[in-house]
Amino acid sequence: MRFLKQNIGLKLFALGLSVLFWSVFTHESEIGSFVNVPVEYRRLPEELEIVSDLTTTVSLELRGTQERLRSFSALPAGPVFDFSRILEPGEHTFQVDRRNVELPPGLTLVRAVPSQIRFRFERRVQRTVPVRVRFSGEPPEGYTVTRFEPDPQSVLIVGPESHVSRVEFVLTDPINLSSVIGQAHFGVNAYADEPMVRFPNPTRITVRVFVEKE
Repeated sequence: MRFLKQNIGLKLFALGLSVLFWSVFTHESEIGSFVNVPVEYRRLPEELEIVSDLTTTVSLELRGTQERLRSFSALPAGPVFDFSRILEPGEHTFQVDRRNVELPPGLTLVRAVPSQIRFRFERRVQRTVPVRVRFSGEPPEGYTVTRFEPDPQSVLIVGPESHVSRVEFVLTDPINLSSVIGQAHFGVNAYADEPMVRFPNPTRITVRVFVEKE
């Protein structure tokens, strides 16, 4: 017992030194790294659409051990935004922080770049617009197009309100007339010149063309 008391100071010193070495080792084993992760969202109301320039990825500055960072980088998980509370069109800003970024144990989020993302929402609308047929080339010499009939003559488009309102018609792919004489049928696709406007149903236009002598 006396021996233990005589060496207790030395033992406490050794214990303190061990704790110090462990702390230094643990601190040095942590590194920082930037990881690009995808931006995800859920529960967007059916009647709304995102129309802002889309931020598809953010960079997360993370701190942790090299092994944990390597494991996270192999299957990166980014911020997940819940849009269920967005009930009206307009601009809404979301923070990128620990509330919407789930990290495995052992990793710390230092910051996100960008740290905020602003989304602009518009109402989803649909509208019927006419089909305009487009031709390329000229009929054989001495012949002319007397008439042409697209089927269907109009199609349904859908998208954000401001974009749909700008579409007055859709254009078919060009139909080459250089070898057409008499009656011919062509199956072509239609194109709406607005990236955010789409066809809710598969759209294929059948065009009947009549080429006769002048």
